[in-house]
Amino acid sequence: MFVHLHVHSEFSLQDSTLRIFRRNEGKENPGKDPGMAEQAKALGMTHLALTDHHALFGAFRFEQACKKHGIEPIFGVDLLVEGHPLVLLAETQDGYANLVKLVSYANSTGKVNGVPGVTKPVLRQYARGLIALSGGVPGEVSQVLLSGGADVAASIVHGFLDIFGKDNFFLEITDHGTPEEAALRSLLPELSRLTGIPLVATNDVHYLLPEHNYARAVMRELSGETPPWERHTLFSDQFYLKSPEEMAELFRDLPEAVEITGEIAKRCEGVRIPRERALPEFPVPPGETIESYFEKVTWEGFYKRFPNPPQRYVDQLRYEIDMVKQMGFPDYFLIVWDFVKYAKENGIPVGPGRGSAAGALVSYSLGITELDPIANNLVFERFLNPHRVSMPDIDIDFCYEKRHLMLEYVTQKYGHDHVAQIVTFGTLGAKMAIKDVGRVLGLPYKLTDEMSKELGDIDSLEEAKQLAYFQQKLATDDQVKTLFEVGEIIEGLPRHTSVHAAGVVIARKPLLEYVPLQEVDGVVITQWDMEEVQEVGLLKMDFLGLKTLTVIERTLELVRRTKGIHLRMQDIPLDDPKTYELLRSGKTSRVFQLESGGMQKVLRELEPAGFQDVSAVLALYRPGPMQFIPQYIEGKRTGKWKVPHPLLKDILDETYGIIVYQEQIQMVAQRLAGYSLGEADILRRAVSKKKAEILAQERENFVNRAVAQGIDEQVASEVYDMIVLFADYGFNRAHSAAYAVISVMTAYLKAHFPVEFMAANLTVAIGDSKKLASILGECRRMGIDILPPDVRKSQPAFTVENGAIRYGLMGVRGIGEPLAKAIAEAASRASTFEELLLTVPSHLYTRAAWENLIHAGALDAYGNRGTLLAHLGALLDFARERQEHWRRRQMTFFDLGVIGPAPLVYEPDPPHLELLREEKRVLEIILSGHPLDSCADLVKPVATAGLIDLDESFDGQQVVVAGVFSDVKTILTKKGQKMAFAALGDQTGEAEVVIFPKAYETSHRHLKVMTPVFVHGKVEWDRKEDRAKIICDRVRPILTGRQVIYITVRDEAHLERLKKAVSSQNGVTNVLVYRMDQKRLEPGGFSIRLNQDTLDVLASETYVLV
Repeated sequence: MFVHLHVHSEFSLQDSTLRIFRRNEGKENPGKDPGMAEQAKALGMTHLALTDHHALFGAFRFEQACKKHGIEPIFGVDLLVEGHPLVLLAETQDGYANLVKLVSYANSTGKVNGVPGVTKPVLRQYARGLIALSGGVPGEVSQVLLSGGADVAASIVHGFLDIFGKDNFFLEITDHGTPEEAALRSLLPELSRLTGIPLVATNDVHYLLPEHNYARAVMRELSGETPPWERHTLFSDQFYLKSPEEMAELFRDLPEAVEITGEIAKRCEGVRIPRERALPEFPVPPGETIESYFEKVTWEGFYKRFPNPPQRYVDQLRYEIDMVKQMGFPDYFLIVWDFVKYAKENGIPVGPGRGSAAGALVSYSLGITELDPIANNLVFERFLNPHRVSMPDIDIDFCYEKRHLMLEYVTQKYGHDHVAQIVTFGTLGAKMAIKDVGRVLGLPYKLTDEMSKELGDIDSLEEAKQLAYFQQKLATDDQVKTLFEVGEIIEGLPRHTSVHAAGVVIARKPLLEYVPLQEVDGVVITQWDMEEVQEVGLLKMDFLGLKTLTVIERTLELVRRTKGIHLRMQDIPLDDPKTYELLRSGKTSRVFQLESGGMQKVLRELEPAGFQDVSAVLALYRPGPMQFIPQYIEGKRTGKWKVPHPLLKDILDETYGIIVYQEQIQMVAQRLAGYSLGEADILRRAVSKKKAEILAQERENFVNRAVAQGIDEQVASEVYDMIVLFADYGFNRAHSAAYAVISVMTAYLKAHFPVEFMAANLTVAIGDSKKLASILGECRRMGIDILPPDVRKSQPAFTVENGAIRYGLMGVRGIGEPLAKAIAEAASRASTFEELLLTVPSHLYTRAAWENLIHAGALDAYGNRGTLLAHLGALLDFARERQEHWRRRQMTFFDLGVIGPAPLVYEPDPPHLELLREEKRVLEIILSGHPLDSCADLVKPVATAGLIDLDESFDGQQVVVAGVFSDVKTILTKKGQKMAFAALGDQTGEAEVVIFPKAYETSHRHLKVMTPVFVHGKVEWDRKEDRAKIICDRVRPILTGRQVIYITVRDEAHLERLKKAVSSQNGVTNVLVYRMDQKRLEPGGFSIRLNQDTLDVLASETYVLV
């Protein structure tokens, strides 16, 4: 019996195309190629090993795949030992545990130049329970043999025998048709006879089928240079999952080497990934148990919330406490209670709740959430269900800037070896597959870029082949055909690891006893993803960094500074009239979850009157349930809606007859059919899967139970249909309500403290130029003045100054926090630019940073920009040299007063438009006067809308807008015609302009950066980006300064009337006149000032402006 003992899966990142599961297995459109366990089964195998490079990323999935297909899994790893690969297999559970320790060590302490590995002393320490194979061609034994050192090879073998024991080390022999293997075919059997160590035949598997070799080679090319131990695999197509018959034929002269694979496999049977509930033990005071202490702090918190609680509340909390104890989760709640308590006591903003945990009165009593679940009709069983025993899932939002403090706290409390963050895998999507594979195949970038754009929202090359565009390409272009063949093999494979944005795992014992680990940039993370760590019984929590909490905290701090009002998050009312006035206006940009154009439109139509309306709109404004928004609004306005049965009236009245929330489904099933809330949650989950047999079964059950409650059968059936309809659409009410709290909080702050609120938003947006520009535009729309950066007045963050926002130094491109802090501190003591440069430590800055500050106007107090730019190099050299002398404690002639810095000779500023262009580049906004300011009189009568006005209501309308282009990108179409994409800005905001070939042909000469223009075109509302685009018909310059106007008049009398009408408006704009009666230009002409008055005159006559 042959068994594959050396197999690399897709989790040998970018080195194997062999999938563990068939692509999209169990979903729609599964891949055509089977996974490794499925293929092994088809080939008649009973066992299979997984030996990925350096890691156990795929071990959990591998075990699942083997279980599904009836294969006995063998856990292993292909590990570098002092620079050479060695295949290790877990023979026992102790061996598996040691495998975990070895790969964890290799991926942290054992890294050499970033490459994971171990030394032989470390290997010896964790060798118990492991079987080792010598590693094939690149293994140390084979490499020494190939260099002619048989005696040395024998001594190496004896060294491994000393580590593993005689029966646990084997000489690995392979035959993929490479020259090295041909030489080893005789050398290894001889070494086996010399040492008495058996040979074991393997195939170093890297792909499923021989024809996948090319795709694997492309993948290797994508990853960069192939490491030395893998180079031999590039010269053959035999590194595939061969059948037992193929292996027997390949090693017909060494049948014992084939048979021994089965013996080794038998020895490795029964090893499994351990699973146990491994919640950390929460330390409780002396005399307390976990259960008693949990109950104690819960009741204490409850009576702080409700000094005189209604009996209903007392009964509900007693029920929930009993349920938590019955399900064994008191320690879970204590852990969460403890770190949330720590956050609140240490000034770390915490969200009011997230997910179904907000439905538990226990959570509210412990201070984990900030929403009364009973008052808000939330359901405990949606969170914790005795009929569905699984780990509770409490996710917590923390201030984005202080999340790391929470990670430090839990690490310190439970131990560095008990806490880790969680891995996530970046995969190769369809668009990236086209671009990357195309690059390796040498396809033109223009073609691959075009094809990736044609994919649109499709993320499957198999689906893409159904599109006419790709069918035409595949039929006519062999390179594209090859690209798709390769792309479909590697599409969706994991490409790299990174740290999950929120996931944290905490364990009772050191994590190495449960899960393999690795270190990435100093952060310890698991090698398994969040679902897998939960499956093995570990406590997974999401510590989410929510920037909105950071905005709220910064806003409250600014309010304290500027207005002396000490307001806390929990003090913000949820029923403030001014807040709902703002919401009804739809002016909710930067209001949490309510800022999209579509949402603003819904708010204007809905006219929210209270908190429940906000919660409902958050639940409804999603694909699917959006179709019920008009019905909800109609019910709210008219007060008319239908309820299928009087028993459901109080459940459905608050949402105007619509099931908006999942909790309502539970309540309906409880009220009408006698389900418990836990049973009703199981029903909701079952029908949401939309499987016919389940729907029929649940219908019968629901109707029978309802009839038993005295409900008419037809009514019961109609209500069941209603449940089925809304099971997919219904939203978690606890989550919706908890997030509605943040929505109302941010709306309150915008309504009452708009300047502070927008300043806080600008600070949090630093580093995101697109968002920064958007918020600056919103400030102008709100009438909030933006003061330019000034090193003498600006702080690192955006601040509030006399009712305006002062631009923060960190908002200037290229200025990081350390430099911004140093400048803000030094500028108060520096009277000249030279002094400022001398005071700020030179290691914090670059020349580019100071150039950006000059362009931003932040140094205008020290001189004009032209002068500062001209002398910057010399000043920096002077400052660095002097600071270096100071560091060396050396006196300079400057210190002695013998010499000083040379005076700054005046240099003129660059041209005005260049100044503005640079200012826009470094600030995302122009604060020194917009180019349109000088021609406002010309814009007003022509422009039909400002860029600020272009919302969803303009979709499809023709407009004329004025602005300047800040960026113009010209491209070639498929037909080789030129077109352009441009960013157009005015004093209030920006919009994208698309200039197709026809418009480009007539307008390209006017596509000049920072030059005032009119753009004529049609507005197209981009619902994905939630912003307006203008499809350009034509671009024409705005006539300003010394330009020329051509007009047509009928005759001499007509001309004289014109001259008289504008005689008081002498200016610099030349007027050239065409006489229709003489069919010629009038010699000489005259000059006028082009403004509103002259335009009014021209508009009242029949003159023609060309």
